Amino acid sequence: MIVFDLNTKDSEALLRHVEAFILRVVCGVTLDHQLHWLNTLKK
Repeated sequence: MIVFDLNTKDSEALLRHVEAFILRVVCGVTLDHQLHWLNTLKK
C-alpha cells in the first residue's frame, strides 16, 4: 500500500493528475454514450 504525504508539492501535483485523468475518463465515457445514443436515433 502506498501512503502519500498530502502536504508535499509532489502529491498535490499527483492529485491534480489523478483528478484530470478521472475527469477525462468520465467525460470520454459520457461522450461515447451520447454519440451511441445519437447514432441509434438516426437509424
